[in-house]
Amino acid sequence: MRQFYPGLIFLILLLAAGCNSKFHYRIDGKFAEGQYDGEQIYLVPMVGATPDNVDSCTILGGAFHFEGKADSAQIYILRTRIALRVKIQETIVAKEEGKAWVALGDRSFVGGTPTNDSIQAWKVQKEKLDEEIYNLQIAKRQLTGPEGERATERLDSLITATRAFHLATAKRNEENTFGELLKNMLGEKAVAQDGF
Repeated sequence: MRQFYPGLIFLILLLAAGCNSKFHYRIDGKFAEGQYDGEQIYLVPMVGATPDNVDSCTILGGAFHFEGKADSAQIYILRTRIALRVKIQETIVAKEEGKAWVALGDRSFVGGTPTNDSIQAWKVQKEKLDEEIYNLQIAKRQLTGPEGERATERLDSLITATRAFHLATAKRNEENTFGELLKNMLGEKAVAQDGF
């Protein structure tokens, strides 16, 4: 008579589960105005997008969600059809283990998982820096003499600080896909200079 080994079966199931490297992700989204029902929202890979790897879903009740399993974490762009992009700011989102949330509107927000929280913090600061740089560029063109020189010095200083901010964010996130994205955006030369 054969003996039944429950411990052996448990070990086999545990090993089988451990060999499956896929993780579960969910991205829940909503629109600030609760509109756009019937429209499509697209989840587009930041790198290597093809018609075969772009996901989409229909907006219902001002909300949408993407859910599934993935082999590795990646950065995606959430976007609508072109005509709506004037009103709805695209945003990047990390498809990673866990449940992320997205609020789309004229200002879009993302969070809920570690990488998506990092993306949102970076985005808020980047938008502030971009606006300040833009205003200084206008001031630099309009001002002359010592005032123009001060605006130029402030602009140069701010550009240096912005670069340092991006590099520091990339370094804090060097173990995830967002850090890889920032390193690619900054370029090999800038990353090498900072000692990555």
